[in-house]
Amino acid sequence: SKSDNQVGAFSSVASERKHHHHVPSRKAPDTEHFVKVTLEDLLSGVCKKMKISRRRFNKVAQNFFQEERVLSFNIPPGARNGTKIRFPDEGNETLNMAPSDVVFVLVEQPHDLFIRDECNLHTGCKIDLKLALFGGTLVIKGLKNESFSVRMEPMTSSLSPLVIPNGGLPEPMPSEEGEPKRFDRGNLIVHFEIELPKLSPNKQDTNTIKSALPGLGQMKVQYLPRQIFLQSPKP
Repeated sequence: SKSDNQVGAFSSVASERKHHHHVPSRKAPDTEHFVKVTLEDLLSGVCKKMKISRRRFNKVAQNFFQEERVLSFNIPPGARNGTKIRFPDEGNETLNMAPSDVVFVLVEQPHDLFIRDECNLHTGCKIDLKLALFGGTLVIKGLKNESFSVRMEPMTSSLSPLVIPNGGLPEPMPSEEGEPKRFDRGNLIVHFEIELPKLSPNKQDTNTIKSALPGLGQMKVQYLPRQIFLQSPKP
């Protein structure tokens, strides 16, 4: 009868609830949360605390309820975009299924001055013609208020990038079991652009500068340029 069917259905649900904590045959899908991180975070590592809301099962009342929980985790130096940090069984509970895992996915944010390439960082620097021709000392900004004072040699043929060792992001190095993890840092690679001066309208001054510069004022060769900047990594 209809009444018997309703009682049977209710008994079935009650039975599932009663036994849903016994050796589940399946596991609920992962619950993912995206965590924004900056290059500064990834230079030295950072501890994050994330508040999540999850559905849990009350064995006494035999019903589901929502609760909030704060999970703390360390993001290691040099972590990559898309890295996943997993908390087993900390997610939603479902009948006849093991609780889901909570997974935090790192999303690296674009930076105003740097582009990441593995553990290396690329940046651009505009210099004047005098520095390009005669060289000199310049100070390059790094992450987290770092600065690098470097001697720049005169540029004789092309705007070659300047490589600053240990100016990039950390990269984990192999270590023996039980030893603290060691890190090496990548390079900071500086690409240059020359800011050409605006010449004086005085013809005599212009001719003086022109005669002092090498070359005949003509194109020497056309070539396929190198790709200077890499594409920003997709989250």
